[in-house]
Amino acid sequence: MSVLYISYDGLADNLGRAQIIPYITGLSKKMGLRFNILTFEKAGCLKDAALISSIKNELTLAGARWFPLTYHKRPALIATAYDLAQGLITGIAIAKKDRIEFIHGRSFIGSVIAFFIRKILKCKVILDVRGFWPEERVEAGIWKEGGWLYKASKAIEMMLVSSAEEIIMLTALGRDEFKKRYAGLELNITVIPTCVDIDKPIRQEAPIAFLERLRRDGCFVITYIGSVSTWYMPDEMFKFFNTVKGMFKKSFFLVLTAETGYLKNRTGGGEDMSILSLSNDLVPQYLRASKVGLAFYKPGYSRIACCPTKLGEYLNSGIPVIINAGIGDSEQIIAGENVGVVITDFSEEEYERAARKIQELQSEGDVLRHRCVAAAKKYFSLNIGIDRYQSVYTRILAA
Repeated sequence: MSVLYISYDGLADNLGRAQIIPYITGLSKKMGLRFNILTFEKAGCLKDAALISSIKNELTLAGARWFPLTYHKRPALIATAYDLAQGLITGIAIAKKDRIEFIHGRSFIGSVIAFFIRKILKCKVILDVRGFWPEERVEAGIWKEGGWLYKASKAIEMMLVSSAEEIIMLTALGRDEFKKRYAGLELNITVIPTCVDIDKPIRQEAPIAFLERLRRDGCFVITYIGSVSTWYMPDEMFKFFNTVKGMFKKSFFLVLTAETGYLKNRTGGGEDMSILSLSNDLVPQYLRASKVGLAFYKPGYSRIACCPTKLGEYLNSGIPVIINAGIGDSEQIIAGENVGVVITDFSEEEYERAARKIQELQSEGDVLRHRCVAAAKKYFSLNIGIDRYQSVYTRILAA
């Protein structure tokens, strides 16, 4: 049996390698499916011959075929229209040649391509919603609320939702909101959060002198991983760190991001801070030297459908989390499992409360670490994600 998987996110991106490839290889092994993967890759990534070769080899071993197209960014509307056209043409050719059973459309643009192929070839579709995309564009300041782009995207969303056989969402809160939004439709929605491979061994290397020094000095290490622009709040994170410095003398802020230039322009740095760009394999070592993982997001309605990948990564490394309220299901998980702090606003009082709570939790030692890892396994295990995708796939094949 053959599947067409369409994603507007590239496999060569960190997100693609962490949140697409593991699911595909896992489902290929469990279900014997042959995946045809159509993605849109950044030009710079396509020039990395070693990376592209590594991805192709991994997918080939799983019996999957990869069709990478070039992603275009500017001018925005024309570039996206061009990508839609090339995705549609390529997708139809793949679907016809391999006689696919169904299409898995990941993200808004990927699902739009899947929808039009469905109209032409009369095949079944899974709508993999990665968030409330039209609202995200407005809240990020990219689109005007009530503007024609927003209205058009909402009309397209209705079209996608009403035609899909199965829908996948990242959070239970997002699912419940979607059901209210489309109360007149019978929707088959499965919640699959952004998962992590909790069984993946940590890359063993010689001790990193920098981390050894932080441990030896007994530093209160606060770590942030991931992007720092658009949806994220680096200025508030620096304010939080300054508050913590006033409470604990040996405090250190470790930021692991590919956007090092953007961040360094916003802060003068200092001896108590390090901003680094690392390979994914090295990140777990740095997390294990940390006391707490930080995740501040710009508040907004669309955030209820967000499931931060970093949440599972922090917990799987045995460290608690500080996150602001309103971010997907994180509040219920963190409070329910006692693995961190949810702040209600970005005030110095809340920062002090969060720091004191983390200090209290850290006094539990290995008990806290085991509880964090157990929470990661309970909510964010890759095996859970693969099993839920398998259930969705099984239903759509039987329909």
